[in-house]
Amino acid sequence: MHFNGWGDYPNPAGYTASRTFHADYEERFVDDHISAADVIPLVGPAATLSDVPLAEIGRYLANTNAQVVPLYELAKRGAMASNPPADAQAALIKLTATQLAAAATMLDSLVDTAWRASAALKEDD
Repeated sequence: MHFNGWGDYPNPAGYTASRTFHADYEERFVDDHISAADVIPLVGPAATLSDVPLAEIGRYLANTNAQVVPLYELAKRGAMASNPPADAQAALIKLTATQLAAAATMLDSLVDTAWRASAALKEDD
């Protein structure tokens, strides 16, 4: 619900309500400050998921959702500003690289799970 600015919700912390927040973060900040070299060392091995990995996907999404407030906190501290505080920008780079690595690991795990499950399928005659 807070993917593009905090929105029309109670906002006691005063997070940005900018309707360009999504693009400002995922396009501008990521393009300007994140490289494969930041992410690749953080990517873990593919996990063995259950054949129907709904619980694992749910945990992944819950963990991702838990990073929304820290993202907005760093944005509030100016991490995406043109002249950001160095510590805030470094923290946002770390958070972003960690989240991208978690996404890559989950995608690898899902592909591996699909590949394993496909071995049990038989082609119709």
